[in-house]
Amino acid sequence: MRAMLDELTQIEAVEVLGDQRVRAKTRVPVLTGLTTRSVVMIGERTRDLLDTLKSNLRATSKPFFEGTAVLDEADLEMVSLVRREIAEQGENFITGANSLLSRYCSRQKRSMSKPSVKCRLGVTVYYFQGDIEKPPEPKVEAVRRKNFQRKRRTTSGKRTSRANGRSVLKL
Repeated sequence: MRAMLDELTQIEAVEVLGDQRVRAKTRVPVLTGLTTRSVVMIGERTRDLLDTLKSNLRATSKPFFEGTAVLDEADLEMVSLVRREIAEQGENFITGANSLLSRYCSRQKRSMSKPSVKCRLGVTVYYFQGDIEKPPEPKVEAVRRKNFQRKRRTTSGKRTSRANGRSVLKL
């Protein structure tokens, strides 16, 4: 029990109040920091998302659910409010999804009469935020081109150019 409390405290899912009391800070813990578990989770979630997208590219029947809601130009003043609201809605959604999967798992255990093929399934909800990237300003450098040489007109109207320090008459 102590190991579980230490883990929940480390990921800031609970707060130890004293007198052997604990208060939950969130129903859905979020792993933070660079730990072996967080690196494994990055790999698993990245694999799951890419597998979903790849499957949908090749889908001939029902695609897997994948959806994103994006606001490209959000005011920074509203970010904390939106972030808090999305965290709350995401927490409610994941709690409901966990409940659904638990009910399915319970039903499946009760009907263990016939063996079946197993697969892994789940859903992930995450919030993302990034700066709007402005296209880089093109750098304009004054570079003297060597493949073109200045043409000069002679008094006769014919053009000459300088090649290797010598004047060459062009007809």
